[in-house]
Amino acid sequence: MAIPKDKIEEIRERASIVQVVSEYVPLTKRGANHLGLCPFHSEKTPSFTVSEEKKIFYCFGCNATGNVITFLMKKEGLAFPDAVRSLAARYGITISESVRPGAPDKREAVYSALKAASEYFLAELRTSEGARAREYLKGRGLTGELAKSFMIGFAPDRWDGLTGHLKRKGVDTDAALSAGLIVKREKSTGHYDRFRGRVVFPITDTRGRIIGFGGRTMDDKVQPKYLNSPESPVFRKGETLFGLSQAREAIQKEGSVIVVEGYFDLVALVKHGFNNSVATMGTALTAEHVRLLKGYTASIYCLFDADEAGKKAAIRGLDLFLNEDVACRAVLLDKGKDP
Repeated sequence: MAIPKDKIEEIRERASIVQVVSEYVPLTKRGANHLGLCPFHSEKTPSFTVSEEKKIFYCFGCNATGNVITFLMKKEGLAFPDAVRSLAARYGITISESVRPGAPDKREAVYSALKAASEYFLAELRTSEGARAREYLKGRGLTGELAKSFMIGFAPDRWDGLTGHLKRKGVDTDAALSAGLIVKREKSTGHYDRFRGRVVFPITDTRGRIIGFGGRTMDDKVQPKYLNSPESPVFRKGETLFGLSQAREAIQKEGSVIVVEGYFDLVALVKHGFNNSVATMGTALTAEHVRLLKGYTASIYCLFDADEAGKKAAIRGLDLFLNEDVACRAVLLDKGKDP
């Protein structure tokens, strides 16, 4: 569902941010603003302010900031569209329900297909065929609890491994196609697996639901090195940050977020205790990414690769943050170094 921008603005104007926030935080009026204990970090002295006039909240302790929509996203773990719909229903604002591909029932079928695929990839990692993948992950420093926390799996080098599994599980073929798990054969009937011979990272939304996958080949001679799920009724790459569902609490605790490019960049940071990290999955940073992040913190660090492409990506990212009126620091690594 594409929510019209004018409706989003109407909701922001009509919704009382003081009223919404006060359902979670006791507020006391201080002059033109309201003051309370921050719901996003532990404190004994109130530093969390809410302005009805400006329609924003800000914490002087952890720098959390945003509007009524982003507040609801942070507190309830909602995706942006869900937070908007919740406020619209509360304030009696009608949102035009011109459905784009992916009606609610279709999305649920896609979620089910993706969940079944994740279970398959996890099981395959534990097989004898998955031994090579386990060794590859070990070589990248990704083992044990760390691998489990990211639900990393393995797609065997077969054309119909997942296709057959989904069929046996009774997963709707159209849902599997929509999710980008299988591909229709061009010159014959039937379908084949999109992910083959790769370690697989599940991509989740802010509620922890699997919405896609990123697959990394174990042989650098095989191209593309990384293969992501295509856009689907539940997955928009330009609106999704890998690892955000796991990082939310750490971002709020630390009061900052570190943005990197790739899956393994993120894993490396988490392994060394930087749990407040997210990744753009190799794609360019977008305005939607920035809006998503500023709903969690006002302190953002961009840590991209040290090559020319990484430096250019960091510069483009800074422009996006400036356009969204968000402060960001670019961290430049020594040449030849990745996070």
